[in-house]
Amino acid sequence: MSKQSKPAALTSPTTPAYVPPPELVAAAEASLGGASEHERSDSARAYMAYGRATAHRSAVTGNELPGFTLCPTLVRAGWLEVVRELRPDAEVERARAGLVAVANSMNQEIAEAQQKLDDLNQEIATLSQQRDDMRGVVVRGINVREGKPLFDEVVVSLAIATGSEAMADQHGIVVVGHREEADGLPHTYLLQDLSLQAPDPSAWAKVAVDAVHRWAHCAPPQKAYVLAEENTGGAMVANIIHAVDPSVTVKTARILATSELASSVDDSEECHIDPFLMGISQISAAAKDLAKAQQDGQGEVAALVTTTAKALHERVKALALPASER
Repeated sequence: MSKQSKPAALTSPTTPAYVPPPELVAAAEASLGGASEHERSDSARAYMAYGRATAHRSAVTGNELPGFTLCPTLVRAGWLEVVRELRPDAEVERARAGLVAVANSMNQEIAEAQQKLDDLNQEIATLSQQRDDMRGVVVRGINVREGKPLFDEVVVSLAIATGSEAMADQHGIVVVGHREEADGLPHTYLLQDLSLQAPDPSAWAKVAVDAVHRWAHCAPPQKAYVLAEENTGGAMVANIIHAVDPSVTVKTARILATSELASSVDDSEECHIDPFLMGISQISAAAKDLAKAQQDGQGEVAALVTTTAKALHERVKALALPASER
């Protein structure tokens, strides 16, 4: 009896190895070739993150996973697509960059607008200061002149005290504005009284210099200046003023002494004061009285006040001239 042969063991058919289509491989190679260094790095990081979850083994075969650079082309291209999918779209990125550029431009415009606002505020502050400086011009009838400065000239008159008397540190400083009004007559306005008590000469010099600069915008160029008494330290006053600010113009005028004033009046005549014999300090004091008289006076009184005011103005102009021209 013949021995029966054992049946052959059943074996499963061998699965042929997958061979990707050439066009798919070519597309993957092109994708990898166009990847940036940053994209390649992120693809490798994503692959390593996947490996941490599988203990660096294939979840299908259990075989140990190779390094990223040793992976087939399709595997590396696949992880590259994952990275690109999770990244912002290029169009979104361009839009974001555009928004950043717009924001930067707006910030620049805001900074420029703020600078213009700061400049405007500075101009307003300057105008406000000038307005405050002009609060002394309260005489009736003064009006802004179209296209012309407020005054034809501005004079800072100094009556500097000298000697060792008790009042030797009392200095008279007044700011006067001259202009011709619509009536054809010259008018003099007392703008500011800056008289002070100061033993240090630099104190009154700084006040006078500051007054010239403060009121210079109310007169034509070079028409705002200091006027000092020639026979009461005129040269000394000019030197002290120029020590504070050499750019300030200082003019001097000779003032008649009391004895000279007295000798010019005939005892047989009615005693009066000729405005043309008045000095700076007398003119400064009379200007206030005349301003009030012009406001209150009527008829012949008003006419007399007007004539006196004109004479005072002419006297101040005469005082501003050098002795050789008077």
